Amino acid sequence: MIKVAVYGKGGIGKSTTVSNVAVALAEKGMKVMQIGCDPKADSTILLRHGKKVPTVLELYNEKRQELKLTDMVQIGYGGVVCVEAGGPAPGLGCAGRGIITALEKLKENGAYETYKPDIVFYDVLGDVVCGGFSMPMRKGYADKVFIITSGENMAIHAGANIAMAVDNFRNRGYASLGGVILNRRNVPGEEEKVRELAEDFHTRVVGTLSRSELVLEAENRGKTLLEAYPDCEMAEEYRTLAEQILSACRRKLMLKRVGNRELLGKTEIFIKEASFPVPFQPGLEFNSPVHGNWNIVHTGMLVPEARQIYVCADNCMRGVVLTAAEMNAADRFSFVIVEEKDLLGGNLEDVTIEGVTDILNRLDEKPKAVLLFTVCLHHFLGSDLERIYGELEERFPEIFFMRCFMDPIMQKTGPTPDQKLRRAMYDAVPERKADPECVTVLGSDFVLDESADICRILKRTESVSVKHRPVRTGRIIRVWEREA
Repeated sequence: MIKVAVYGKGGIGKSTTVSNVAVALAEKGMKVMQIGCDPKADSTILLRHGKKVPTVLELYNEKRQELKLTDMVQIGYGGVVCVEAGGPAPGLGCAGRGIITALEKLKENGAYETYKPDIVFYDVLGDVVCGGFSMPMRKGYADKVFIITSGENMAIHAGANIAMAVDNFRNRGYASLGGVILNRRNVPGEEEKVRELAEDFHTRVVGTLSRSELVLEAENRGKTLLEAYPDCEMAEEYRTLAEQILSACRRKLMLKRVGNRELLGKTEIFIKEASFPVPFQPGLEFNSPVHGNWNIVHTGMLVPEARQIYVCADNCMRGVVLTAAEMNAADRFSFVIVEEKDLLGGNLEDVTIEGVTDILNRLDEKPKAVLLFTVCLHHFLGSDLERIYGELEERFPEIFFMRCFMDPIMQKTGPTPDQKLRRAMYDAVPERKADPECVTVLGSDFVLDESADICRILKRTESVSVKHRPVRTGRIIRVWEREA
């Protein structure tokens, strides 16, 4: 189950966008649940042809312990499961507290287990990100947060506040920022402003929507645009956005490929309950203890304007793809899945070349460099790595291809994958004439303490000054220069 929270300033078109995206995904055969988290309780109104859904909060206040799940849930257009959290009457309570109560009641009554949605949308008012309104990004409700904004100053301001709230929770295992959605209002410099907002919070613009009168016409008919005008250009924009949201959430999609059933709510399972191919919940994330808390993905992501591409079997991808998601860098990460037929056919070189080519051709903007990781399989089969890199360099002369390896089987006889990666990173740096009066010390991803051995040793040398120089990756380069 993918869980997405969509935030934005009031009136920015958030509910309209979410409802149309929900229908677009329903068209693809997905089971979609949309939960409105706005006191106005009108998130799902277009899915219900203008008819409001009774809110969870008002139903709870009326029925208390007699409240049933069927009371809270209505089915809308396309089979979308519709829920409205609701809020108190104006001036009579905390709207945020209303959302907390509503979401807790849905969880207590087994809403997710009963309806088994493939994707859940929390449509959340983003003008104020207080405890209640921030709840969908906390407590394990949402996996990803998307911000809808235009180029208008107040919308940008609200978007920045939402992004800061997500950033404040990043070390708690809560939802991460999936990206920004531009809903155009055709104001001057709109795309530049929104792109700058995304860059400020180390994310990207995942989709754009045009300003269309058809959207308003559909709303006047009490329908989503995809229901009222399914064949128009604007409908295709919503379908494209739906695909882009799914792509941004591909970490969860990859985990679902492990099998066709999920072990909801379980962190462990008895052996007698296990069944192939899902014996255990796919929730053991990141690295085994032997790897520590830093791996080749972390290191490679330090290279600015670069993209990592791995060519391997899908089970080998688990740790690295989750690390990319953890770093909120999934938009700079790709992989080519190697299947059994590729091994038996003896064409692993072609699979690698064509797979990487397909990835790069799909990108709107080519990276300056690609960290291309070959794996153990390439060594087992004696793949011609020079041919692989040579052909890719001919096809993409503007891209620098770093020769990287994910081959732990070779660790006993040579450098580790991380050591090979660091060496490959230096290949992208142009050679310069050595300065005998200057020494640059690299190799640490963190600032060295003054008590570190290298610092103490060099400081003992006469006439040496120490300078700290920050680089774009956020690391500190220490430079020791001999004084005249």
